Amino acid sequence: FQPEYLPPRSPDLNAIERLWLRMKADWFNGWIAKSAAQLQDSLIGALQAMMGKPAILQSQCRPKTSL
Repeated sequence: FQPEYLPPRSPDLNAIERLWLRMKADWFNGWIAKSAAQLQDSLIGALQAMMGKPAILQSQCRPKTSL
């Protein structure tokens, strides 16, 4: 692996940013955790659900633009 330096404030080049946006929209829209444990449990559930959908993962993590 070789590190790839991305320009600041470029979420379109950073695949994890698109994945977090998708997770927030699908699982956390309008939801507020009442404790750190509840947030952790919900985050784990969302990640497990996302891992069960490889097509969505691939579509979200595929680069939209080339560097």
